[in-house]
Amino acid sequence: WDDYVLLLGCLLFLALEGYLQFQYSIFGTRYGLATLIPAVVFFILAYVFDHAGVLSLAITALASFVGISASPGMLLNNQLSEASLIFTGISLAILLIGAAFSFKFKLIKKHFTFTYYNFGFNLLFICLLAGCFTLDFPYLYLILVLVAAFLLARYAIMEKSFFFLLMTVVYAYIGITWAVFNSGAFEIFGLYYFVLSCAGVIVFFINYKKILKLK
Repeated sequence: WDDYVLLLGCLLFLALEGYLQFQYSIFGTRYGLATLIPAVVFFILAYVFDHAGVLSLAITALASFVGISASPGMLLNNQLSEASLIFTGISLAILLIGAAFSFKFKLIKKHFTFTYYNFGFNLLFICLLAGCFTLDFPYLYLILVLVAAFLLARYAIMEKSFFFLLMTVVYAYIGITWAVFNSGAFEIFGLYYFVLSCAGVIVFFINYKKILKLK
């Protein structure tokens, strides 16, 4: 029950802080402070009480502090259209991924690696794809998407993680499909592309155990 009590306490802390800001404006117009404080508190609690759920809350609060929501909804709703916001998201993603790699190498809470990588790579892919869709030099961001997909695929195979392997395939497929549409090649062999890509997805699901070297 300790884990649930801690998680409930963190959620109540957020509710109390939101109420105080709404009712008394204790932070005034410094809205960033209202998200930075929970981020710091939750990071401390996550490591003190060894709680991955609280760590997720901490990362979410940190992303909110810099104005980012680590969800595909921002990409679908075209909320990531400003270069500064995209670059901020990429920086935060690299920070999370680097922290996970460093902590795992130093044997500090190795089981937190999944949480860091989950948020970090999702945010990285979302921001890089947003760069493909909205910024100059879009194919540069596409190359970065494919490089990130390659690195995550290697990690997925090493850790035998179907979740990260599936994430790699989904984001890489989105990037490649965008490139096909954007280059005008879809008008030439668009039907073949969807047939072949669907066949590739089927082959992937049939052989994912071989890819991950699972029994």
